Amino acid sequence: MLFNIFNIFLKYRGYTNIDDSEYLQCYGAQNNQPMAWDLRVRSFDPNDTHYDYSCINVFVTGIGSGAIHEYSDVFLKYTVLNGSINNITSIIHEFGHALGLLHIFEGTMGTVDFVYDNLPDCIAENPPASRKMAKPNFNGYTPQPFFPSGPENVTRDPNDANYNADVAGDFVVDTNASFRGLNSNCCSLGNEQFTFQTNPAVVDQTGEMYVDLDDERTNYMHYASEINHFSNGQGVRMRESIENDINGHLQEKLTPIASLYEPYRVEMIGTISDEIHSLTDNGNGTAEVCRLKNFTLNHYFQPGFDYWFYQGNTTNETHHANRTDFYGILDEGILRYVKIGQINPSFLTNEFDSYITSYSDIQNGVIFYEATPCLLPEIICITEPYDGGKITTTTNLANPNVTIKVLNNQEASDPNLEQSLENNKYHIIEKTTTSGAIIQKTIYKSGNN
Repeated sequence: MLFNIFNIFLKYRGYTNIDDSEYLQCYGAQNNQPMAWDLRVRSFDPNDTHYDYSCINVFVTGIGSGAIHEYSDVFLKYTVLNGSINNITSIIHEFGHALGLLHIFEGTMGTVDFVYDNLPDCIAENPPASRKMAKPNFNGYTPQPFFPSGPENVTRDPNDANYNADVAGDFVVDTNASFRGLNSNCCSLGNEQFTFQTNPAVVDQTGEMYVDLDDERTNYMHYASEINHFSNGQGVRMRESIENDINGHLQEKLTPIASLYEPYRVEMIGTISDEIHSLTDNGNGTAEVCRLKNFTLNHYFQPGFDYWFYQGNTTNETHHANRTDFYGILDEGILRYVKIGQINPSFLTNEFDSYITSYSDIQNGVIFYEATPCLLPEIICITEPYDGGKITTTTNLANPNVTIKVLNNQEASDPNLEQSLENNKYHIIEKTTTSGAIIQKTIYKSGNN
């Protein structure tokens, strides 16, 4: 949903379990420790059936640590996601990398230096060990392979000789120059709110002091627990990265926007009807009960969008789903028109893939997917024992004077039941199976039987 506002839409394609110990036993170069990085190296194998080149692949594994990206794929250790819904920010952060974003502190190193003088009161009052502020370390920075960067200067004046916001740091002008370790320079306001504190010794390479980094602290491309947004400039950079195929692996993953109107999974559901198709007494204390099994298809739509479903080419709304729902809709073999609230209708064309055959009402952004094929019912037959029944006995079928004998399960299952009945009388035999099916038979037993 966070990418939708930049007209970047992600189509969920489902998941699969990789039950392959050899595939997951990958070892990296550092201390012979398992690293998720090696999984991506293996995925270059054209015979790798676990990797889909048409998708951003997200591997959730038990190896490695934390979360990383490589090219346009994401690798997460399962513990990153386990236990807290807030950990979804790790996926968002790595998807930002996969779509071409750098850290907002790009150009500074993970190891920081510290300042112990001129501390603001909110930091000076900390316990002794934390009475310090971080300042950036520019030494030894290693640029990213696909878009090498360098330390970003604070100035945002394009006429300043030190201006480099468009060619250094994260290459995004509307994120201020930042540095690794800025969390140490923030004071709590309560309710998970923090404010950045300046210090005359915390400066960029030109000597200009870092200021106004409150938004940067909460940016998804920073490291903090309260990250919650991308900037508009980051949205532009992600789109440019896709259009320019910045890492050579994004264009191959593009899919028509019409795919968003397709369900990501279709599940066939069979329902056995209560209506009996046929019923046969097997003569051995059981009956063959045959019923129709009807089929429907459940279409599952991904969350992240507001959906409206219409019946056929009408304005009759049949279903509505909010963006937080994993929504399933049963299709009874009719055309379903779909409207997505977050899609600008001007994006829609008639260049749809094989799942979508036409479009209608382009101003309202309504298109339809094909009707469910006619799914013929199956006949399901089950042998069931008798659970009981009754025998109605009379000398004349028109005679209201009858006698009724209730049968228990043993009597109803007795194959010699008819032989034990009285002669010269009519007998209406009803036997009930364990599922409630009733088999009825009328006989006349003469004295010769």
